[in-house]
Order: sequence, then structure tokens, then C-alpha cells
Amino acid sequence: MLPFDYNKLDILMEEARLELLLVTTRHNIRYFTGGYYNHFHARMARMAATRYLAVLGLPQGRPDDAFFVSARTEAAFVQGHHLWVPHLHLTGSERSPFFQDSPAASQSTAEIVRNMDFETARIGLELPFLPTDAYLLLHRELPEATFLDATSLLGELRAIKSEAESEIIRRNAAGSAAAIQATFASAAVGLTSADLTNRLQAEMIERGIEMQWILIAMGPDGVKRKWPSVQAWQPHEVLRLDSGSGLNDYLVDLCRMGCLGQPSKLADQLHANCLFLNDTLLQAIKPGMACQELYALGQNTLRQMSLAEFGHQITHGIGLVPHEPPTISANSQRVLAEGMVMSIETQYQHPEVGDVKIEDMVVVTANGCETLGHSGREWQIG
Repeated sequence: MLPFDYNKLDILMEEARLELLLVTTRHNIRYFTGGYYNHFHARMARMAATRYLAVLGLPQGRPDDAFFVSARTEAAFVQGHHLWVPHLHLTGSERSPFFQDSPAASQSTAEIVRNMDFETARIGLELPFLPTDAYLLLHRELPEATFLDATSLLGELRAIKSEAESEIIRRNAAGSAAAIQATFASAAVGLTSADLTNRLQAEMIERGIEMQWILIAMGPDGVKRKWPSVQAWQPHEVLRLDSGSGLNDYLVDLCRMGCLGQPSKLADQLHANCLFLNDTLLQAIKPGMACQELYALGQNTLRQMSLAEFGHQITHGIGLVPHEPPTISANSQRVLAEGMVMSIETQYQHPEVGDVKIEDMVVVTANGCETLGHSGREWQIG
């Protein structure tokens, strides 16, 4: 059984008039292979004067002709993963170089494309992510081919998550929420934002997830300063802990608020506004809802609330990529569907209080939505 919907891919490729798709990013290779990626390069692609590059070839309507170009040294790992891809092509020697570089992967791919009679085809690439040397080599070796950007097509394919994908995100969200709460529980006067960042990273590792990014904001300075520093947390200052975590490359984006001691009435009001607006959207989300309608609900609700001039609301899709489909905007032409995963974030930046934000994760279900990692939304008091 394939880990993705090849029929849907065929339809999207036909609409884009693509005959062949060449996938080269880590996240999309993992998506199409059901989780595989060279373990040595799981955290970095750079090596010597080039970079590791793998290529997955997906012909339109021909899954039996799909191919995977990888390094000879990872053959046992590929075979151990039991990839569904019928044709495996290995580059390099068994020992040196011990990785597959960009030129070798591109040269091998060009030869395969010629042998499959695709040298004049319309070929989809991940242009924003493809190394320039790889693109130039493909263009030189396949001068009659037409290369087109398939990034949006791939985003559309990933827009609806399978239950297996949703479960990975569900586990990630639960771990991330617990790690954030544990970090707040360890807080004390004098700890710096860098100290708290390190603690959060350790708490995530303990739960089997990886920190991908962090925005951390303390007190009134947090309106502008949102990065780890030597700034120390002071009594009655609010703290925004907004972090992304990864599990098998699937991302979660959550934000929770803490305070050393009780927050001020103004901070409490801003926090309550965040919860109210997020909850309003959570109660409205369901399959068939127009993305324009969801966007309008968020903006209109914000405008009708107190302190709206300090507020901001955004809802966005998330999965293997931050801000992937569905796009929630005033001009979006799509509707929500079961399996879509989104992040809902409401934020207030007030000069007297600082940055107050609540960000929640949600997956669209058959009858509404399921919240993910929903704990810890109340004030975390240190």
C-alpha cells in the first residue's frame, strides 16, 4: 500500500500538464516514501564542498516506473525500510565518497530520464529548494525538457492528512504542550530567556520531539525582543513561550503564556481575549466551511473586541511545512475538508504588558474539529 494517494497526484499532475515529478526535499521524500530519509543527513545536508541530495522520480500515471536515486552506501538502509519504489538507482562507491552529492544525484537522474524517454517532457521540480548546481546540470543534460515549479502542487497534495499523519501530529502536540508546561513550572526569578529556551529544548528531547524554532518574549520589551538572550524574567512580567516542534518532520506550533506571580488586570484581559477569539474559531471549524468565512470570522471578532488596536489574528495550515495549505485568507477559493491541520493564533502586543499570545493546533474532523495539545492554555504561574 502506498503511503500517499497516487490517484490524487495523477490528477494534480494532469492539471499542471506535468509528465514527471522529481522530488528532492527531505520533507517530501519522507512524505512519498512513508518516512524514509538518509539517517546520516537527517539534521544536515551539507558535506565537503557540496550537499547530500536524493531524488525521487514520479511519472504521471505510472507508479510502476517510479525511481529513487540514492547513495550506494545507504543501500542497506533503503532496503531495510522496504520502500515501495520499484526502481532503486545507487551512485558513488561503497566507501568513498560515503554520501551522494548534488552533481552525482543530478547526473544519474538525467540519465534515467533519458532512458525513460522523458527528455522532452514537462518536468516538475521543487525549485525554491533545489541546489543551483543540480538545476544547471539537469538543464544542460536535458536541454529539450521544460522544467516547472511543482512546489504548490506538492503542498496541495499534502493538504489533507491521513490518520497516520494526524496521529504523528497529535503525539507531537501532546509532547510539546507538556514540555512547555514543564518549562514554566521550572521558572524562577533571574532565569534568562536563554535559560528557559535550553530547558524547553531538554523537555522536548525527553518527550521524543525536537525543537524547530522559538519565539520567547518577556515583559514590555517582548513587543520587539522575541529571541533568547541574557534578559532575566522579573516578577509580574508576562512571558510568551511560542515554539515549533518536530516529530518525523511533522510540525506543531503552540504558544502558551506564563507570569511570575499574578498577571496584571490588563494582561489578564489580553489573555482572555486570546482565548475567546481562538475558542470562537474552534467552535466554528467544520468540513465545508469556506476559508474566506473562517478568515472573516477571525477578523470581525477581533475588531469587535476591546483593545482590538493591539491585536492580530491569523490561521494557517501546517504539516511538513509551516504555513502550507489550506491558506486562510480573504481571497482563498477553497473550503475546509476533513484531515486538514491548522494553527490558530491570536496575539496582542501592548506597550505596558508586552506580547500576549495563545496559539492552538486543530485537525478538521467529520463533524467539526479536534484540538491537539490543548492543555496549558490558562496562565502558567511561576
